[in-house]
Amino acid sequence: MEIIVFVVVYFIALLFFYHALMDVAFFKLFSNKWIQILLALTVAVLLAFSLQHQYYVNYGILLCMGIFVLFNAGTVKKRVIAAGVFGSLLIVAIITGIFYNNKISTQEKSEEVNKMQETKNSNQADSDFKLDIGVTELQGLWSQTFVYPSNIDDTFVIDVCLPSDYDASVSYPVVYLTDCYWRRGDYAAIKELYESGKTKEFILVGIGYPDDYDFDTIRQRDLLREPDKFLNMIVNGVIPYIESNYKTDQDNRTFCGASFGGYFMVYSLLQGNGLTKDIFKNYILASPTFWESTDGKLLTDYESEYAENTDTLKANVYLTVGGLEGAYDFLQPIQDFVDTVTGRNYKDFNLTYKVYEGKDHYTVWVPSLLDGLTMYLAN
Repeated sequence: MEIIVFVVVYFIALLFFYHALMDVAFFKLFSNKWIQILLALTVAVLLAFSLQHQYYVNYGILLCMGIFVLFNAGTVKKRVIAAGVFGSLLIVAIITGIFYNNKISTQEKSEEVNKMQETKNSNQADSDFKLDIGVTELQGLWSQTFVYPSNIDDTFVIDVCLPSDYDASVSYPVVYLTDCYWRRGDYAAIKELYESGKTKEFILVGIGYPDDYDFDTIRQRDLLREPDKFLNMIVNGVIPYIESNYKTDQDNRTFCGASFGGYFMVYSLLQGNGLTKDIFKNYILASPTFWESTDGKLLTDYESEYAENTDTLKANVYLTVGGLEGAYDFLQPIQDFVDTVTGRNYKDFNLTYKVYEGKDHYTVWVPSLLDGLTMYLAN
């Protein structure tokens, strides 16, 4: 209906406008009234559709057209008619704009209510979450357990790497690591941290998929497209499973990831008023992909929304990038994020940012992880 109103308004305005242009040589080519009508209708449709919801632009165009016609009208009578016509058209346009603005506001409020209801339903679903536990296999340094979450129709693998002298009477910090299928070759180097006395002993938990999965494809679902479901599985499934089977320090959990996993770390961090509140003490992340998005929202959008609701971000964050990574894709957006969150002055937020010179996207992760763990779990 809004489009029809503006088509009619523009159509009438343009007929007067063309009439005022008849003294211009070029426009005498369009002196035929049917050509004028067809041209006016065509332009009216184009303007109405291209400027939909841009009400102030519409008002400005009509006002300019009216002034032009008014000053080019030959007699006082014509000027009075032009003023009356364009004044009426402008009033109709303004009333239409107000009406549809109110309609859009009502729709937005309704959508917000629906979103709140969906969140409420999601929270209810969280309380009904279940993680079915499958078989456990020993793989040398770690055990591998197959798990089946109720909120994702798929199979996941949980690696658990215990200290060699694990003592069930001691509470251990726990390090949770995404993309474990690519990190298993680093487990020995990670264990070396506490075996050499650089850090406290800790339990390492890797989260991944069965060996025959297409890791590149499936991780995009969990880390980018549906991170809420994956995070829910970790918080409400994996963590309770680990803490019910091992003696852990529930106040000292560390969450780690790189690349898409780094994106997921930032996403998880920014759920600090909800799902991850008081869950992870430390975050270690390398080369987060800030150009990616979830449901059309960038990480910077999530951060802006978070900042609007709170001035506290309780976490220690070790954020890194390789000096050889692209400036456009990594170095600049990561630096921009660092500048933004630093400028927020969040309470209880401790950020350490480091550029590893000479490292690229694939070689920056291991030193980042080892340095971050040494920092946060030092003896």
